[in-house]
Amino acid sequence: MNASGLTHIQAPEGVAPSSGYTHVVTGPGRLVALAGQMPFDEKGEFVGEGDPGTQARQVFANMLGCLTAAGATFKDVVKLTYYVTDVAHIPAILAARDEFIDLEHPPASTVVQVVALYRPELLMEIDAFAIVGESTATTTTPTASAEAGTGPPPLDPELAGPLRSILSELPMPLTPGLIPDRRNRSAASRLTDEAIRRNGAFEIEERTVPLTPGSPGVPLLICRPTATPGPHPVVYNTHGGGMVAGSSRSTELVGELDRAEELQIAVVSVDYRLAPEHPDPVPVEDCYAGLMWVAEHAAELGLDPDRIIVSGNSAGGALAAGLALLARDRGGPRLLGQLLQFPMLDDRCDTSSAAQMERVGLWDGASNRMGWTALLGDRRGTGHVSCYAAPARADDLSGLPPAYVEVGSVEALRDEGVGYASRIWSTGGEAELHVWSGAFHSFDEWVPEAVVSRTAHQARVSWLRRVLDRHARSLDEAALFRAPEGVRA
Repeated sequence: MNASGLTHIQAPEGVAPSSGYTHVVTGPGRLVALAGQMPFDEKGEFVGEGDPGTQARQVFANMLGCLTAAGATFKDVVKLTYYVTDVAHIPAILAARDEFIDLEHPPASTVVQVVALYRPELLMEIDAFAIVGESTATTTTPTASAEAGTGPPPLDPELAGPLRSILSELPMPLTPGLIPDRRNRSAASRLTDEAIRRNGAFEIEERTVPLTPGSPGVPLLICRPTATPGPHPVVYNTHGGGMVAGSSRSTELVGELDRAEELQIAVVSVDYRLAPEHPDPVPVEDCYAGLMWVAEHAAELGLDPDRIIVSGNSAGGALAAGLALLARDRGGPRLLGQLLQFPMLDDRCDTSSAAQMERVGLWDGASNRMGWTALLGDRRGTGHVSCYAAPARADDLSGLPPAYVEVGSVEALRDEGVGYASRIWSTGGEAELHVWSGAFHSFDEWVPEAVVSRTAHQARVSWLRRVLDRHARSLDEAALFRAPEGVRA
């Protein structure tokens, strides 16, 4: 399908995506994707707890509303994917299906997967794809992006081919039913001790930060360089994974270790608890507890509490930015910087790039909404979201440590990253912004040898070096003006 001219609509009109209708993506005469149909009624209320038949009928009713708004019917559906928690629910689902679908015109493909869904009361989720004719697809209401006739920016030639290969085997967008898949992929790619030690370049230890009585502790992975004596500066890493997956040993740690080995920095990676089982504020508070513990125990760990930089990719970028706000507002550690790589910053998901990349790239607009909904539930997009969870919500971005913000031009998070840096500048703060032309979300992790990936790596190293050098110069200047011992200033 040609990506130009894509539109997305919501059905019925005015119903929020969190209520289970989610979105429909249509093009000029081709594909309609109904993602994540859930058993919620038009008021956003859950329907049919414990009753697979009632849940299935509501899901198909939601789907019919989406199809109708797209100018389509169930006869246009070519593929149905059922995500169920128990095979015993399938007969009830098929009975409900028969109330809506003419068996003389069944979908060409039907897939059933038994999975654990993100809320215990959910028994199913159903995704559908339909082919719609030119005359019907053009009846949809376009977004502002589509009205302007703007498709996504072109991809970097070195990234376009790899992205196609990645998407051919990575189910997108993220849905509740795909959370186990994402976690399994993350677990399969966890870095081993040997990979982290890098032939002796780092020594590692694991600590657990105690929380309140009855709560599990927060695991920390501490990686210290061995080529130079301490105390070492610290990159405090909050991993990505869309708020629902990932770990302190995720593959993105490779980039942190690359930079740390070059600059002789320690890396501390925090294994915070994941949504939706542990919704906001658990993830950011886990990360903050770990940060406070590292600052308080720096001496025994061979670390420098005055040289801590928070760093995170995607969801980890949201958490790193949230930590900078928390440290400022609670009088916590005086951070040296915040390295925000392709950060999720705004749960409202209402920027031009979010619409433009609704179904484009690795972390598209639909996946982004799913990640925020897993973290925030029904609060997503409302006035009841803390800036520590969604940093773009902050009214005041003054008094923050220097920020490094980077995004790709072909990713849904582009505009919120640009806006965040701009708002820091407007307060008189310091931010370095990079928009990598032709790049998709977290591109360098997937295509590390591309020229733009190597350039991005060097830009991060350069920024870290400058932040550390400036701190060292400030100490030298302070020493020049310090009165000799025993002499009154």
